[in-house]
Amino acid sequence: MNRIISIHVAAIIMAASLTFFSCSSGGGSKEEDTPSSSSATVGNILSSSSVAVKVRSSSSVEQTIPSSSSEQTIPSSSSEQITIPSSSSVQITIPSSSSAQIIITPSSSSVQIIIPSSSSAQIIITPSSSSVQIIIPSSSSVQIASSSSVAGTPSSSSLKLSSSSLAGNICGVSIISNDNYFCLDNVVTAKCNGETFPSGKFCDEGQLYNRCGGDAYYTDRQFCLNGVVTSKCGGSGGETYTTAQMCHYGKVKDYFTDTRNNEKYPIVTIGTQTWMAKNLYNANGGINTICYDRSSANCAKYGYLYTWEAANTCPSGWRLPSNADWQTLIDYVGASSAGTKLKVASPDWDGTDDYGFAALPSGYRTTAGDFGGLGNDSYWWTADKDLIEAWSRYMGTYRSQVGAPGIANMSNQYSVRCVK
Repeated sequence: MNRIISIHVAAIIMAASLTFFSCSSGGGSKEEDTPSSSSATVGNILSSSSVAVKVRSSSSVEQTIPSSSSEQTIPSSSSEQITIPSSSSVQITIPSSSSAQIIITPSSSSVQIIIPSSSSAQIIITPSSSSVQIIIPSSSSVQIASSSSVAGTPSSSSLKLSSSSLAGNICGVSIISNDNYFCLDNVVTAKCNGETFPSGKFCDEGQLYNRCGGDAYYTDRQFCLNGVVTSKCGGSGGETYTTAQMCHYGKVKDYFTDTRNNEKYPIVTIGTQTWMAKNLYNANGGINTICYDRSSANCAKYGYLYTWEAANTCPSGWRLPSNADWQTLIDYVGASSAGTKLKVASPDWDGTDDYGFAALPSGYRTTAGDFGGLGNDSYWWTADKDLIEAWSRYMGTYRSQVGAPGIANMSNQYSVRCVK
């Protein structure tokens, strides 16, 4: 005989065959007979009365049991919803071949449930301060559930199961196959690959892990970072990282903090060079610095657009890259496919981002004040210039290469990457 301890909160529903007897103290005796195939609500049975309500097969009855009532019998093929009030004492008998769901909800109630052989029942105990005894013989199929915490009986409740096949006592609950469970902080808990464990640990996929700030988590896609449950970089099966690192477009990267505005920049080393892995986000250029479409959200994702004069604003220790710096990068990753390898992947662009450079299609602004190219094109200033024009580098949608150095009016506004 298998017993399952599971926890869930349910509505007060009982699907079972039902004959109901409620006995109260006092004078008067009355019997009410509810016919088959009827749907009826039988009124509350008051204290100091003696009433027997018989429910025939295929009837549907809702019954409230008052304080001081004593007995209830459930025959086959009926459906009843039962509410048991506080301070009541009730005996529920489920006959053979019936299928019942019994939900004990009030506090301070005393309930005895007798389940004979060959019956199938689900018993759910939700309140605190209830006292429930369930007598289960061999050959019955019963599911016991309680709604508190993750497992076990409700707070301050007393649950006792009796059966010739039951053995052991866990958290005050007698269960079969108790070798698979143990009591953890007064909660019935499944063992982890056959082992018990302390409250500071949890079991996931048969292995024990330390809790994170008191919380369990999904170890395939989360990890604990300084006491905070954090998503792995790259999703399920991804990488963990330290507080000195960050997850940026699915890759773990070190980062640098610009003390001028506390902006954090992921950084990557490609060959002999170290590059910022996102565009510069600093408004030190004043009126020569602008967000695409004057949108702060665009700035947050793509960085600012700068005139060439304003572009020389990399943090201390970093510099605006020259054409030669860009060419070193392109040659290292392979000129014929450098654009593809340096651009981020879909849905943000159409690259593969093999080196974590994470180029984004940040657009541009012309000397006439027109914005363009967002989502398709990106231009970056280089440190090289002549008298009135400066050089830039370009990447575009469907272009596998990085564009050759292009000359542009220094009043155009392009993106900036810093290198060191």
